[in-house]
Amino acid sequence: LQTAVNQAGEHGHEILMQAFIGGVPLGIEAVFWEGRCLATFLMDDTLAPPFPSPVGHAYPSLQSPEVHDQVHELISDCGRALDMVSGGLNVDLRLTPSGPVILEINPRPGGAAIAQLLRLGAGVDLDCAAVSCALGDDPTPHLRVETRQPVASRMFVDQTMPQNINPLHAVQELGQQAAVADLQATFRPNVQPPTVDEWYILGRCLVVGTTSTDAIRRADDINAAFLRALGRTS
Repeated sequence: LQTAVNQAGEHGHEILMQAFIGGVPLGIEAVFWEGRCLATFLMDDTLAPPFPSPVGHAYPSLQSPEVHDQVHELISDCGRALDMVSGGLNVDLRLTPSGPVILEINPRPGGAAIAQLLRLGAGVDLDCAAVSCALGDDPTPHLRVETRQPVASRMFVDQTMPQNINPLHAVQELGQQAAVADLQATFRPNVQPPTVDEWYILGRCLVVGTTSTDAIRRADDINAAFLRALGRTS
């Protein structure tokens, strides 16, 4: 590493160094109003290596109230450092033995069905909160937690694009299961789905459970069944 740094310096290049951060992966949605962090929502991330990003999230998080408080304080500090006034923050972090460490922070609401997940799991509406902030209105009414329904989201990813397969039958069959709140395919025959690196995002589901762990397990089962219906084994 030192040799590489020295060589980069000799050529006048700026140097960017990254360190691996282990720990428990967590996703955070936060909403600021008039410079104050109104709310933070913790979600447990689901990873499926070698896919480079979380494939899903679960709410409510299994972490303790003490961890919630630590994360809220950290996000509040980050908002002040970024001069955050009003709007949403989407944050990826790792919970390490020494506390939460931020990997990435974005001044926007999260994607990958996070808004739908929190609407179903907590009764909060991040979309309406974001619009309220944009219009200069207090988003607090949209951020009140009305329920604690365990729920998990899951993206269906694969490195091979299905050819000449219409996923409609798989969506219809799997979507009839009682635990499935929402299920979508993101491709059609001859229609390119979204991609992340060399991975195709073939669809996603939103699944309820008796606990967050149970919801994650059910979402994984739906993912496996969807891929099998497309002739996949992963």
